[in-house]
Amino acid sequence: MTASSGSRPTTLVGLDCAVDPRRRGVARAHLRDDRVVVDLLARGDRCDLVRLVGEGLASGSVLLALDAPLGWPAALGEALARHRAGAPLPPAADQLFRRHTDRLVAARLGKTPLDVGADRIARTARAALGELADLRRGLGRRRDIPLLWRRGRPPRLSAVEVYPAGLLVAAGSPVQSGYKPAPARPQREAILEHLAGALELVPSLRSAALADADLLDAALCTLAAADVLHGRCPAPAAGEEAARARREGWIWVRRR
Repeated sequence: MTASSGSRPTTLVGLDCAVDPRRRGVARAHLRDDRVVVDLLARGDRCDLVRLVGEGLASGSVLLALDAPLGWPAALGEALARHRAGAPLPPAADQLFRRHTDRLVAARLGKTPLDVGADRIARTARAALGELADLRRGLGRRRDIPLLWRRGRPPRLSAVEVYPAGLLVAAGSPVQSGYKPAPARPQREAILEHLAGALELVPSLRSAALADADLLDAALCTLAAADVLHGRCPAPAAGEEAARARREGWIWVRRR
């Protein structure tokens, strides 16, 4: 089972991020031609991520795909640095709490990511950044794990922010929301049936993804990572947009 980025095999690691490791989904996959083959699904508290990534690096490269914002709106940081209690807080709420990449995804797909500046997702975002830092230390790396900002061959170890709900919209899935509750197994099954040509899970892992939406989302993260490798996702435009992405983050999601 191999994947390839250039001449070296690439391991795809999907993380459905959460504050509590028991709610964090982890998936490992490889590319087989154009299919994403998932060979591991686990909860975060039952998975040694350092070992998992280390094994991938021992044989090639690793692309991490995290379902969480990895940055905050620039306007929010600038406004809060100047703000004092009781004073108004300009600019408009959408500028404060929503990133440039969030607005672009909403315009392209008609689905708006959660506002990292104004929702509990901010805690998940902070936890995801902590997970990257813990992984860096566990691997003995002196520098932060680099994020991707452009298409092309990625570094030996890199990370991207992905958006499984946006992926489902772009892929034309008949189910794009409402599949998270435990009783929504038929909805999860419809998602896997729709993606069967691109995403392959062995029977035991398929059963796990059908039973647990967090594990399903982790598998979807690996499919999103493959989209990045295949050049299916728009990258930040050079210049001002690229500079803004490095400040706020960038969601890698395929075109419709």
